[in-house]
Amino acid sequence: MRSTRFLRGLICVWAVLFCGLLSVCAEEVREWSDSTGKFKIKGKLIGVTGNKITLERPDGKQLEIEVKKLSAADQKYVADQKTMEEDDPFKPKKPMPKNKANGVTEPMLAEVETSDGRTISMIPTLTKWEFTPEKAAEPIKVPNRVVAVPPTKDFFDKSKGLNLSPNGKYAAIGYMTGRSGQPNASSRVLLFDLENSKRVAEATVGNTQMSLMAVNDQGEVLMRREEFGFGKNDRLELWTLNGDEVTRSGAFFPYGEAQNGNRDVFWAAFIDSKKLLTMSAAGDLAAWELAGEKIKLLYNLETKTKATPSISPNRKHLAFATHKELGILDLATGDVLSMVAKLDSPWPSVNFSPEGKRIAVVSGNKLLIYDFATGDQQREIDLQFPLHNAAPVWTSEEQVLLGSQYLVDVGSQVRMWQYTGAEFAQCANGVTWFTISEGNRGTGAIVPLVVPQPAAVAVLEKAKMDPNFYVLKAGSTIHIDVTAITDEEAAEKVRRSLKKRFEAMGLKINSDSDVTVVADVKKGEVREISYRSFGPGGARTYKVQEYFSSLKYVYQNQPILTLSAGNVPGLLSLKQGETIESHLKALEKPNYAYFDGVELPKLLTKSGYNALGVSKVTSAGLR
Repeated sequence: MRSTRFLRGLICVWAVLFCGLLSVCAEEVREWSDSTGKFKIKGKLIGVTGNKITLERPDGKQLEIEVKKLSAADQKYVADQKTMEEDDPFKPKKPMPKNKANGVTEPMLAEVETSDGRTISMIPTLTKWEFTPEKAAEPIKVPNRVVAVPPTKDFFDKSKGLNLSPNGKYAAIGYMTGRSGQPNASSRVLLFDLENSKRVAEATVGNTQMSLMAVNDQGEVLMRREEFGFGKNDRLELWTLNGDEVTRSGAFFPYGEAQNGNRDVFWAAFIDSKKLLTMSAAGDLAAWELAGEKIKLLYNLETKTKATPSISPNRKHLAFATHKELGILDLATGDVLSMVAKLDSPWPSVNFSPEGKRIAVVSGNKLLIYDFATGDQQREIDLQFPLHNAAPVWTSEEQVLLGSQYLVDVGSQVRMWQYTGAEFAQCANGVTWFTISEGNRGTGAIVPLVVPQPAAVAVLEKAKMDPNFYVLKAGSTIHIDVTAITDEEAAEKVRRSLKKRFEAMGLKINSDSDVTVVADVKKGEVREISYRSFGPGGARTYKVQEYFSSLKYVYQNQPILTLSAGNVPGLLSLKQGETIESHLKALEKPNYAYFDGVELPKLLTKSGYNALGVSKVTSAGLR
């Protein structure tokens, strides 16, 4: 919570920055009305931003309204006050927003111009998806040396992510310190010069809760307010770091007119040092021009999807996703160039390959690979686990790193390798940078690695030479075993359902197959589970009889993959008139419908979904 003293200070900053009317308007509470005369409100004018004004009501609450929606008398009043302020020879100089490392001063709010911003149509301007991939400019040559990361301050000092600048010169790690029972937190950023293998800045700002979003080619970092609750991740600031000092500037609310969680900034990235992209939690993509104390909206596109987009290596295009489509946007003009309807996911994440030839999309529990030149889908790779809003990281043109640890080979469609021990991973200039941490016990590191390493490539090549490497693929035979299900009628329904689904995948059913899929439903224990409803009221505990449905894939009598689900959900959605008790009671039975909807793998190796090998990332390299 901000203190009353802080709020008064913030209002003063608004008054200065937005041509707020100082001694004249700060003291005058008057009645305002809209152009129709139907709506009236009492308040004082505290700021003018472009074509909008900010009013403060007697209860301290603030609101924004467009000048053109005011009555003629109020519009004249605003114009008169602006003229008085502009003619005032004694108006104060705008303060510099410089902030020492241990300071708590808020930065000035930038003046945001949205009137000239263009709303982009989702209708493509090109009749055909046809692009020529272009490489980025010659990258900065960064030596592949480990860079030391200092220990965290204490147990509560948590890293919030690793970001690399587009040219690969800078790396930044953000931290937030929050202690139980204390509402305030400290935000800290470490800035590293990878070209010279050294840490160049470490700045801490107290009484702020902000997470790192992006770093540009000049080493400036973009921060986002991060507090608990919908609509509390809505503010961006540009931080310039110098040793242990930080200058905070360009603070603004990209989606300040939206309500509740739609205000939140979900994703942001620099196009260049003067242009910025943001994506709201509601899927509103916006491009901004940073011009000192002013921030100008260039264009916006309502994708209506909370999805992570990706800027192409040459920084000319943006690949974005909706629930159903993958699209390409021209960053210079803001035009949507092409779209293909080949997605079906509420939270897709997108990323260009290093040379811009391919686009990877993580969509639920699938990894989709597209050809940028044609828009054709080249691969649909099953994942054992869903990755929501976790952008895939291309380590080369052939491999994609998921969740900072699972490396998937696009050609063979297998989980090639697993990397443990790292918190985060990003790739630039053909090098994958992993962060490892010892917490407050010792020094961590940013470790550069070429991924995949030669040993992993050798293991994959050897495995592919085995004619029985794929135990399940289109044209393979499979045996269905439902004998573990004691209800004979239910067992037969499960068998017919699986047979129909396997045959639709191009598999053949044969009892002599080396691959057997075993369907089973088991009764578990009576479990106690607590649910907390949204709104007032605490959690309540309920007793539920558990049942587990499973599919086990067995190759030559050795289990290679098990898929399973229980009947007790972690989140409930009740119908009108339904109670938690009645909803749970209806679920207390064997779930045979599981076999009608479970995602079935189309391709399996002898290792199932397990990686062909595992390495641990350490400051000395892979182990």
